[in-house]
Amino acid sequence: MKLRLLVAVSLLLATPGCGTKSATAFNLNAPRTYNGSASVGDFLNITLDPVAHTLAYTNHSNGDTGTVPYTVNPDGTFTLADPTANLLAAYEVPGYALLIQAVKTGPNHDQLALITAIESGPISKATWANKNYNYM
Repeated sequence: MKLRLLVAVSLLLATPGCGTKSATAFNLNAPRTYNGSASVGDFLNITLDPVAHTLAYTNHSNGDTGTVPYTVNPDGTFTLADPTANLLAAYEVPGYALLIQAVKTGPNHDQLALITAIESGPISKATWANKNYNYM
């Protein structure tokens, strides 16, 4: 229940900044890569493979890595079968954001955290050029 509340709040906070994607351009079966951070400060790269039902991650802050099988529950959440018992549950808005409940984060691998990740993608100067970002 706590994960659902955290998911709802996080998605509400992230929604205003989301753009739109063409339904024809997005492939739900293609692997998706996310960059994220844990609430304790860790930085992660995560790849979700919806065909193999695996989530591969690298925690650049504490050196943890792994590939975790998952199942999708009727409510859309993921149950993760992490052999190290680190990652417990997740929720994905495909192609936008991924939230993960973790219990072994931080420098000593002993802190609870919510990992919030956004889909990675190409970026260029043209993405940001000629925009007015600081206006009233």
